[in-house]
Amino acid sequence: MRKIRSLKWMRNDQLKRKQKAMKEYNELKAYFSEQGDRGFCVPLALTILTGLPPEVVSEALERHGRKKGEGTSGITKKRALFDLGFELVHVDPRSIINNYPGVHRKLRHVTSKHMTRFPEAFRGRSLYFSNGSHAWTCLDGEPQDWSHNRSLRATWIFRLIPKCPLNTSFYVWHEYQLKENRLFNWETQSWL
Repeated sequence: MRKIRSLKWMRNDQLKRKQKAMKEYNELKAYFSEQGDRGFCVPLALTILTGLPPEVVSEALERHGRKKGEGTSGITKKRALFDLGFELVHVDPRSIINNYPGVHRKLRHVTSKHMTRFPEAFRGRSLYFSNGSHAWTCLDGEPQDWSHNRSLRATWIFRLIPKCPLNTSFYVWHEYQLKENRLFNWETQSWL
């Protein structure tokens, strides 16, 4: 007969996964703090989602108008991501809320606390959330921010997708990028 895992064991396992996920977040947070940056929630969230080094993401944002120590506008974020070879695609909050259990499907808004409260609704998803004052992310369903125990309402929810160069199948390009760990330069239409 198969042994059923106890609820306490499952909670400990979830806690270990969250601690591992938050380790990367804390390292990146320390990096941005050491650089003397404030208001770095957007560069931090984009660094986690893209998997690129923080210097590359910060440089792209600064090239498009972000000043160190200040927030990041939406257009600055979109232009920088386009230069890095990514695109933000809007996600309808209902597509997340419909996966909530029971009566919670009647909720109207997604908040940062929902990642911890309803982990099954976010499992397998890597999303970028933001509101007027903060940006956060979940990577493969795991919250990557200090706000996961707060109730910050997500005004915008995006999914990050890589853009492929012209005349290239998306799957061929994506496999090449993963294998070679290279990026595509959109200005010169060549691989970096």
